[in-house]
Amino acid sequence: MTRDEIIKNALRRCGNTYSYSDNRSETYKLASDVLNDVLKSLATRDSLLFNSTTVKLTKIGINDSGENRFNLPFDFMNKIRFVDVQARIEGEFIYSLDDVVTLQYCRSITLEEFPDYMFEVMCLSLALAVAELDSTYADKLSILDTRLKEELKKIFVMQYSTKVREV
Repeated sequence: MTRDEIIKNALRRCGNTYSYSDNRSETYKLASDVLNDVLKSLATRDSLLFNSTTVKLTKIGINDSGENRFNLPFDFMNKIRFVDVQARIEGEFIYSLDDVVTLQYCRSITLEEFPDYMFEVMCLSLALAVAELDSTYADKLSILDTRLKEELKKIFVMQYSTKVREV
């Protein structure tokens, strides 16, 4: 999946049947400009686990209060949870009374790393953002929002399902 495919698909969902294939149109440029914000927004949602990772951090020092200090991972975008520890994030560090902190977090990823099952969500999210910014597509807001919620629900079910399907 490429930026171009996402933009074209999003514009078609807005009902744009003419400029989705013209990468010089104002609407295409708007969608291209907004796409990075949409991708970052999706990547920082702690309810979506496609870019999550879990790491054990070891302390790098102790602060004046006697708390252990840990570095945030270099690709850290958003905390999902601390595993079995009490800790807090302050600036570029994590502080805890524990010697080891296990952190599940959203990591920064490139477009190429987004999984294929996120394609619909990316397209619908971009379409919704374009419709919010361009009054030409305001009549599509409700349907795009509903479809986006349906797609997100499918992903949540997939992520959090505990049953194993028999084939």
